[in-house]
Amino acid sequence: MNKIGIDFGTSFCTASWVNPKTKQPEAIIFHDIGMPKMPSVVYYGPNGLMVGMAAYNQLENSSGMKQEQRHQILQSVVMSIKRHMKQGQHFFLPEGGKVSHEEIVAAILHKIKEQAEISCFNNQPVEEATITHPVVFATWQKEMLRKAAEIAGFKKVQLLEEPVAAALGYAATTSEKVQNLLVYDFGGGTFDVAFVQCDNEGQYRVPLDPEGDAFCGGDDIDAALYDRWEQITKEQHNRTIDINPSNCDIGFKARCRKHKEQMSLFPQYEFSEVLPPPGFHRVEMQLARTDFDKMVEPIVDKTIARTERLLKRVNDEGHKIDTAIMIGGSSRIPLVYERLKGILPVEPRKVMQVDVAVALGAAIYNPNGQQANVKHRPTFCIYCGLKHSTADRYCTRCGKKNESFIELK
Repeated sequence: MNKIGIDFGTSFCTASWVNPKTKQPEAIIFHDIGMPKMPSVVYYGPNGLMVGMAAYNQLENSSGMKQEQRHQILQSVVMSIKRHMKQGQHFFLPEGGKVSHEEIVAAILHKIKEQAEISCFNNQPVEEATITHPVVFATWQKEMLRKAAEIAGFKKVQLLEEPVAAALGYAATTSEKVQNLLVYDFGGGTFDVAFVQCDNEGQYRVPLDPEGDAFCGGDDIDAALYDRWEQITKEQHNRTIDINPSNCDIGFKARCRKHKEQMSLFPQYEFSEVLPPPGFHRVEMQLARTDFDKMVEPIVDKTIARTERLLKRVNDEGHKIDTAIMIGGSSRIPLVYERLKGILPVEPRKVMQVDVAVALGAAIYNPNGQQANVKHRPTFCIYCGLKHSTADRYCTRCGKKNESFIELK
């Protein structure tokens, strides 16, 4: 049975396979775009479904369209579904009809499956997948991901926590012995930090509960940049970016994602953008790295605080960190490296394959040999906020279902 590993990301997805010639995990190149990263974007247009770069291009191409036509396109595009998916919820199409959140995720996973079959398996079916997820994913989120994979056509699905997959991927692509690894994963929508150990049998496990935040990632940095543009737009043209002041224009916010990437590379940058209709006004912004750092510092600080909490528990339990790696697209921000360097016992490493490290590990994951320890841990009721445990099926205060319940077998 042909198998692939999938890192289902908020902003981008990557996938990998084990090349039978080299016996090594390799990133899958999406042949329609010639890249190993596919935007996690879906477009439900009048002429059918588009997924990935084709869907993202609808946002790019809409910038010069008339207001009504552009509005129609923006209302048909779904971005960041990983961060926003909910049970029983639907995306309502502007021309009528609706699609469930599982179906949206399934469209993305099916596109990956299709591309893998073309690029790596001579058009033979891929029926098995290991799909990664953040450690902060609740049971219901994992079940939604599993259901979406089944809708996409996968007959056998394993789920794997992203830090464990990253450890496997890193170990498979380095000549050094990886024993005690800290994985800092700052992605597009979520943040995870975990301590991963290799035991005497060569299996990677998570001996301590990881730390994470389901709503801390590159999306928040994009939003901060959008707010800056909103302020400049009001100053220069006495208007808001979107014609409706309470709306966020997702087409312009997609541009902010590119601005973030440029600020991760250059100490200063001059941006020039054309506002959406009406008017097509041009706005200018000069942004220095120091100003960008101040803008994103509150978001980065949230990840540093959780990393420090994990470090304390690592030290309290008498463990030692030999290596620390940074993965996830948002970890490219220079401020992240500087802040981590100040708190870690070892210098953090910028993994060369930062975008595909998790997918590489997923491809070689063996559920019978490489399985993270699962145990009950503290959590909070999403309805009333009471602290309880993942061992509790229902909240003892409000009686509602504990969405983080784990049934150990």
